[in-house]
Amino acid sequence: MRMYYTVYDARTDDVLAFGNAAQCAVMLGCASSQTFHSIVSKVQHGKHKKYSVVVEDLDKEVEECP
Repeated sequence: MRMYYTVYDARTDDVLAFGNAAQCAVMLGCASSQTFHSIVSKVQHGKHKKYSVVVEDLDKEVEECP
């Protein structure tokens, strides 16, 4: 499963980071990709309102193409 993330500033809708978890962690200044995954989880559960995150499964998109 290859996941692609796009992280937006929730107030301005500016793109802050994009790519896989490791790339996004570097762009956001996180200590590790695990820290980034924690942020994504908190955003998805409504506990972190600073960011908006769009998560795409690249493998699933490839399977859906005719």
